[in-house]
Amino acid sequence: MPKTNRRKRHRILALIAAGAMALVVVLIVAIVIVVLRRPEAPQTALPPTAVPPTAVPPTGKKPRPEFQDASCPDVQMISIPGTWESSPTDDPFNPTQFPASLMSKVTNPIRAQFGADRLEIFTVPYTAQFHNPLSADKQMSYNDSRAEGTRAAVKAMTDMNNRCPLTSYVIAGFSQGAVIAGDMASDIGNGRGPVDEDLVLGVTLIADGRRQDNVGLDIGPNPDGQGAEVTLQEVPTLSALG
Repeated sequence: MPKTNRRKRHRILALIAAGAMALVVVLIVAIVIVVLRRPEAPQTALPPTAVPPTAVPPTGKKPRPEFQDASCPDVQMISIPGTWESSPTDDPFNPTQFPASLMSKVTNPIRAQFGADRLEIFTVPYTAQFHNPLSADKQMSYNDSRAEGTRAAVKAMTDMNNRCPLTSYVIAGFSQGAVIAGDMASDIGNGRGPVDEDLVLGVTLIADGRRQDNVGLDIGPNPDGQGAEVTLQEVPTLSALG
């Protein structure tokens, strides 16, 4: 009987996980569809200077043009994989080194629904490691890995904004990538990001390391628990994991 109950629980958990992943894909697809079907309107807002996040909001802004090059996508999706699911040498437009990565389960169905002229998916290539200070694993530290991923994601959005100033963005990340995506969303919302906040259509964080109980608005399944960074912040040796 105990084995039967365990099998039932495993099946239920698997169904919940599959449902949550399907919901993430549906939400991102809905965001993209909404913007692609949005009627044309005069572009009057001003974007910020395309620079990496800083502690001081940028002061210079440039006017947006009325149109952009026909090669520009309507939307760029920034997909940031989690720990051990990315590499700085992977192709950001056709990642193949980690075919079983969780973010590929999100981006592949979305890529299949939209043409390249409407949506460009940029999978951030970065080291994505987490060094264990108690072993000689030769892994990059979590803080350095996260900083590298942030720089790569910011550069991708900066380059796109410089070339295609009317393109909008969707940002999604898993695990370490969710922390990067959350930091970028905060910077953008506070005027410190590579693009103006009204160009960002939505942000999705999966297994966010900084998730807190009863903080923020959860859409869809809302399982118990908090992010690892929050849980371990009181542990004296946590800083050594950086």
